[in-house]
Amino acid sequence: LKEKDAGINRHQLVWLLARAGENSALPLADLLKDGDENIRFQAIQFLRNMGPKAAAKAMPAVKEAVKDANANVRAFAMYVVGQSGADGAEFLLKMYPDAKDAGDRANLIHALVSASDKKYVLPLLKTAMKDESTQVRQTVISHLRNFGNDSADAFDAFTLGLKDADANIRVNAAY
Repeated sequence: LKEKDAGINRHQLVWLLARAGENSALPLADLLKDGDENIRFQAIQFLRNMGPKAAAKAMPAVKEAVKDANANVRAFAMYVVGQSGADGAEFLLKMYPDAKDAGDRANLIHALVSASDKKYVLPLLKTAMKDESTQVRQTVISHLRNFGNDSADAFDAFTLGLKDADANIRVNAAY
């Protein structure tokens, strides 16, 4: 894989590596630093598909990948970190205030909602509903159903959605 000009399809080699299962988590983590964004994306996809136990072995590299130049690598890395447990959710929550890209903020919300412990995202819902980005606010509205009918934080976000300046967000909040 390190031979860039070896005449070998490196993507197929990554695919074969991923077929080795959990034992390939560390070599896949090394590929998250590869110069080819497609290789990095393929590596993070395979780490995500292996599940939290295998991805935990690669977590330092995955946490670095949330800052990757490629938005897709960042999004998948956020999801993997979110699936890793409370430490991962705390890590993502700390990233939110400094995330300059609206897509990253939306992906952080998605990853936090997908995390096993949703208590980390609940306080962020109202803040995210005041975000300047329609994409971020729409992401919150789309995920409110994950919190059930008894969540005060989700209800507050829902109420903000009904009053949103964007008609699509108001309509989606109503449904």
